[in-house]
Amino acid sequence: MLYKIMHLAQVFFLILNNEPLFDPNDEEAWTNGPVIKKVRISKTEVFNFTKKMLLKDEKIIKFIDKIYEFFKDSDSEDLYEITHWDPAYNEVDEKKRKIPFSDQKMDVTKHLDLYKKEFKLAIEYFKNM
Repeated sequence: MLYKIMHLAQVFFLILNNEPLFDPNDEEAWTNGPVIKKVRISKTEVFNFTKKMLLKDEKIIKFIDKIYEFFKDSDSEDLYEITHWDPAYNEVDEKKRKIPFSDQKMDVTKHLDLYKKEFKLAIEYFKNM
């Protein structure tokens, strides 16, 4: 679930701030959903990645709190449906998603207009939090 929530944090941060939360090249489409490659490498990397991201500024800390609050009651099936609907995920060939470390790069920045349309209610929620 961590990867799915991080992917959604990336999408919503992009929508609300017109910039990605982390480098879009770090995100890949795997069989079970989006994976942040730097987080996948090791538990130490999870800590380092999160620390760098959170220490950026207060805006990011508040944003992560909002993402958590919004998705905290979602189960893995809900998150699976959302992330597997994502056009950035679906652009990666299904065969490539089954082969770890093949060219599975996702680029959420190409789909900003669609995200704004599809997540309109969630965007309003985030803005009013």
